[in-house]
Amino acid sequence: MAYEGIERRAHERLDRAFETRPLMINAHDRAIKSFTEDAIRPEEFSDLYGSDVIQRDLATVERLKSKFGAPDRAKFAAEILEGIIYDQSELSDWLGPHAHTI
Repeated sequence: MAYEGIERRAHERLDRAFETRPLMINAHDRAIKSFTEDAIRPEEFSDLYGSDVIQRDLATVERLKSKFGAPDRAKFAAEILEGIIYDQSELSDWLGPHAHTI
């Protein structure tokens, strides 16, 4: 069972370092910047759905965000992966030359 102790200690070292590594911080910042710049703006659809529907939907989003609490380590890693997929799906033409990801 000594192996389990070594594995646990290695995992703990990795856990402490993941979010503090400059590469991970840079990748996360880049992903969030892409998401923010290219995000769909719900307000732009008020002529189609009406302002009251959009405001109700935005309130629901805020309620759900507060329900799930603060972002955790998994969300940090997931946003990095999502950023890679977001960038590469367009830059590498994964969805074809005429696709635009948002």
